[in-house]
Amino acid sequence: MKHLFFGGAPSVVEALGQRVRPPAKGRREGTVRIANALVMMLILGCLVAGGGGSGLVQASTELEQVAALAPEDQERFRTLTREIRCLVCQNQSIADSHAELAQDLRREVLERIANGQSDAEILDFLVTRYGDFVLYKPPLNQNTLLLWAGPGALVLLGTLVFFRVVRTRAAMPMAPAVDAAPENAQDGQDT
Repeated sequence: MKHLFFGGAPSVVEALGQRVRPPAKGRREGTVRIANALVMMLILGCLVAGGGGSGLVQASTELEQVAALAPEDQERFRTLTREIRCLVCQNQSIADSHAELAQDLRREVLERIANGQSDAEILDFLVTRYGDFVLYKPPLNQNTLLLWAGPGALVLLGTLVFFRVVRTRAAMPMAPAVDAAPENAQDGQDT
């Protein structure tokens, strides 16, 4: 491993099968330094993007806090976190999401359960703060009417268009079939 990072052969660039520029006397060390700097930046970038493992610490404390709840409150927590949509991921519940906002929402739900609030109070708080979109099953009201009626209307519209196209094609006269036999007979007479 020493030869990859401290200027021995092969360099990191060569080990990856790429060359920045052809090696010449004096340039090889500069190329290795650049490659080493790129590798270090990549490693640091991965650590920063991954949070350096802090997400694991937060998850373990969250699990400990959930375990400290009574069994019926643990079930309430699981049920509520499955009903609340992650506003970052949008196709996952906060129970399944690893986004920071989902972690914050889980923590908020956990605190409110620990404070003795009911499910309705917790959901009302989240809807007031984030809107109906935070719920996987939004209520039927003026703002969500299109959400509830939209899929059915699209299916109905698609069905009507399909039957209209089928009916108009059935009413069209069919074009006469081209008969290739007379042309073949004429070709045979010419030769």
